[in-house]
Amino acid sequence: TRIADDFVPLDLGLINKVCLEGFYRNAGANCGGTVPDKFTVTVYEDSNALPGVLVGTSQTTIFAVGGDGNLFTHQLALTTPIGPIVNDGRTYWLEVSNNTVDINGADDGCDYFWLGAAFGQGNNYAMQDRGGGYGPEDAVAPPSGSPDMHWCINLRSQAPPEPLRPCCQTRNRVEPRL
Repeated sequence: TRIADDFVPLDLGLINKVCLEGFYRNAGANCGGTVPDKFTVTVYEDSNALPGVLVGTSQTTIFAVGGDGNLFTHQLALTTPIGPIVNDGRTYWLEVSNNTVDINGADDGCDYFWLGAAFGQGNNYAMQDRGGGYGPEDAVAPPSGSPDMHWCINLRSQAPPEPLRPCCQTRNRVEPRL
């Protein structure tokens, strides 16, 4: 399942770092830390409140992982920066996926779940592609689910909500701890 969250950048530049939180489950049981991560970050321009034209996509390297063994915080460095992102009031969509597979590339049953933001933070709107590309039927808004995802990037933006964990040192900005 692909999930995308919208944002309006306040800075002009390239996205080269992303921080997010999530957890892992296999049939309801915690399987975090048992599988290799393979995060992909994709950015789209907005098209009538849907992810539209592809701005760019990148594989990532993980430069920091934290958490309590149940909830994980990932600081990701993009292998290819995405952009340019312009700050002229337009909306973009950030999509993050994690293809957790075993060392042979087979589905290991351990799925990654991107943490949703608290209700009332952000603009209460995200998309969950249920197959076939993003469409109006894919909107995730209260009360059906978490209205926004929890993340930050190296550019300031009007969304998402205030970060909860240390990897987002200031509002919507990744401060890498290398």
